Amino acid sequence: MSDLTNIHYQAEIKINFSSWERFNLRFLGNDGVVLFCYLVFKCKDAVEWSHSDKDILEELGIGRTKLDTLTERFKTMGILHTEVGRNAYNNKITTYRIDFNELAKPDNLKEIYRQKTAKGKDVNLELYSEVFKTIAQHQPRQKPRVTGQAVGITTPQVKAFAKELEDLGKRRRDTFNEQQTKAGNHRIFGYLKFSPDNIRALARAIRHFNDNQFIESAFVAYVDVLNAHAVNQPTTHTPSIPHNLRKPINFFLSYDANEEEVGGSEFSSYPVIYSFGNYAGGGEYLM
Repeated sequence: MSDLTNIHYQAEIKINFSSWERFNLRFLGNDGVVLFCYLVFKCKDAVEWSHSDKDILEELGIGRTKLDTLTERFKTMGILHTEVGRNAYNNKITTYRIDFNELAKPDNLKEIYRQKTAKGKDVNLELYSEVFKTIAQHQPRQKPRVTGQAVGITTPQVKAFAKELEDLGKRRRDTFNEQQTKAGNHRIFGYLKFSPDNIRALARAIRHFNDNQFIESAFVAYVDVLNAHAVNQPTTHTPSIPHNLRKPINFFLSYDANEEEVGGSEFSSYPVIYSFGNYAGGGEYLM
């Protein structure tokens, strides 16, 4: 093995383009191919596989909106089933299971794969069908229970989470003030505190999003922009917020009931949390 080949081998610098060109990119897109291969790899042996959305976003580099869209697309096809649960930290964990028998059906294979590559080479869909049927033989027949429902949360749990957010906000502000002091600039005084009304609003947001990690990521990003605004530092490519907010926690927990009543998107009734959470995850945002 040559030195160059050995370096490539050790660094695993390789992409299987001959396999990639067989996918139906018009239907999946590049992100869809990545997610599909990822889920097949994780589910083919373990049958069911659980992971947090945050970790998937970080591992694959797919925005949250795109992840949700692709997941729903696979579920509509009948090849993916999910069950939502929680870990010990009350963060949302999704269990994924691919129904390989459904995936092996010709109509679904034609959605995932081309029938001919861009160069006109035939794609053997029957081979993929046999492969997926073989995998299916090792899977239990029952499908996971699809819940998608928020788990009940107690007032002490909400207060504990609010305290965690306050501590996070304090640390972010302290770090920001240290940088300000080193640069000879003004410091920001005071810290963000959750009032009893804020605690109740936070409980509703927790039930709505069913994902404390998403709310936490949104809060951290929000505090960073809030700190910058407090000393008139310019911010670019971030969700916008009004200057000189008198009640920043209230604004963060802003809730628009009309959006749910008219059938708005899952997160549009919480535009601030959604925008900053998605911004923190590298996805699209509303504001």
